[in-house]
Amino acid sequence: MRKVVMTWLTCVLLISFTHQANALDLRDRTTDLSDKPWSVTFNTPADPVTVNKDTVYIQSDDKGLLPSSLSISDDGKIIEVKPTKLYKPNVQYSLVILSKLRSKDQNIRLSKDTILKFKYEGAAYKSITAKPLPLGMNVIIQTKPEVKKIELTDAAGITHAMHRTGINQYSFVLLSQHIGDILNVRAYDANESILEDLAYELLDQQPIKETAN
Repeated sequence: MRKVVMTWLTCVLLISFTHQANALDLRDRTTDLSDKPWSVTFNTPADPVTVNKDTVYIQSDDKGLLPSSLSISDDGKIIEVKPTKLYKPNVQYSLVILSKLRSKDQNIRLSKDTILKFKYEGAAYKSITAKPLPLGMNVIIQTKPEVKKIELTDAAGITHAMHRTGINQYSFVLLSQHIGDILNVRAYDANESILEDLAYELLDQQPIKETAN
């Protein structure tokens, strides 16, 4: 397993194999990393057979699973969960560790399901919504106040300047876009410096939930 040298990149959860019951809901968190990994540490080695995508996973608020990779340390005490698809701004995600996971030596189940809720809050974007139109998509972005310009590059590689349509809001209508297309959105500040460059996939469960101002 690759060791994570910069420990601030991971959130370490300490979980015990015991015979106690009760579910464990942790304090909600936010991250400014769109691909933040999560590290889970156990008090005794976990059985690697029970460590899989059915027992440890990341899901979004619509219960959809976020593609991710799992790795376990040689001693079985540390599991790292890393998304293989970037988090979307201000979508509620949950890191879930089910109690079906067992210890290696004594075959003890986890005492409880563990759920860590978190959101990705980038440097520029509060929410991104893609609303279907008869001939394309209307992309609407809510931003933080420091954003002064947004450029959007469509799946064909053509870059467009998004239109300001409200306070901290930008939009642009893309024609002939399809589900699964990847867009790139770049936010700039007043000095033309890039605040955030984000890849955004058009999904079939449009529109994506927007946040309240």
